[in-house]
Amino acid sequence: MSITLRDATPDDLDAVMGIYHEAVHGLTGEHYDDRQREAWAPEHLRSDHEHWRKRLGGLEILLGLRGEEPAGFCAFTRDGHVDLLFTHPEHARCGVGRKLLEAAEERMRQAGALVARTGASRISRPLFEKLGYVAVDEAVIEVRGAQLTHTNMRKFL
Repeated sequence: MSITLRDATPDDLDAVMGIYHEAVHGLTGEHYDDRQREAWAPEHLRSDHEHWRKRLGGLEILLGLRGEEPAGFCAFTRDGHVDLLFTHPEHARCGVGRKLLEAAEERMRQAGALVARTGASRISRPLFEKLGYVAVDEAVIEVRGAQLTHTNMRKFL
């Protein structure tokens, strides 16, 4: 099944929220425990449109589709910050995340960014490394009372 990308619209907010929640709860079990996953993607935020509008404000959002189905998204700034990159578990490891990230990087390059940077989770770090990102430092951050490992990474564009 082919992967297509398009800019997300306000009508895609429910899909983005669903992908985020399903990815955190469905793909991270090897790396994070139940408490960490619930802190990262609490149930009450699953349908909190106001939270998500604020969270995504100022970001460009690419939506990845497999067929007609939303499969993943990447939220980023043209100055080089990859803020969010998530793939729905039903479409994991099919190239959606890679294609989204490469498209975001191309937009960053076109805008004149010299470096892409991100804060990667344990689950996303291998993809970023495959695409040339290197770890700058690693920290444990507190999210809603839970400790999560966070790796700052960068890539020269």
